[in-house]
Amino acid sequence: MKEKESELIGKEAKRESNLVYGSPYVISKWDVRFMEIADLEIAQWSKDRSSRVGALIVKDREIVTSGFNGMPRGCNDDVEARHERPEKYFWFKHAEENAIINAARQGKSTMGCDMYLNWYPCNNCAGVVVNAGIKRIYCDNEPEWEHEKWGPGFKRAKTILDEGGVEVIYMNYDAHRQGNISDNR
Repeated sequence: MKEKESELIGKEAKRESNLVYGSPYVISKWDVRFMEIADLEIAQWSKDRSSRVGALIVKDREIVTSGFNGMPRGCNDDVEARHERPEKYFWFKHAEENAIINAARQGKSTMGCDMYLNWYPCNNCAGVVVNAGIKRIYCDNEPEWEHEKWGPGFKRAKTILDEGGVEVIYMNYDAHRQGNISDNR
């Protein structure tokens, strides 16, 4: 963990928001720590066989809640057919959704919080993030805007986040999701 911190702390990251587009953001040791918790801990709890995505919601350097991509509580995640595409898309909830749902279950507000994600949100999750009052998301890296499968959704998500007033910080972090991007989600 210390090695990763020393590589990123103090480096400038790309920042996007409708207010401060392009102005640099300097990554802090807290940013790296929270991203590592989302990526190396929370995401690894997922039973998704192709990707492990984690989300950590933070306010004033205190963890509010977390979530990972997985099936709803109580659903049997050992049923093989539920892991196969396209069926898995009907069973798995994304990390961002689960983190926000977990906050609601605990009676915790997400208004004005930050969210750390080891993958850029889809357009559905972008809307959930905006509606939950998250003010800033920290992503591992800028997504592949022109990716054949995911690019259009990433672009819609960016528009939703921009219009919803959510700032995005790309940390240039090497996430530990299983599989490659063409297999993810």
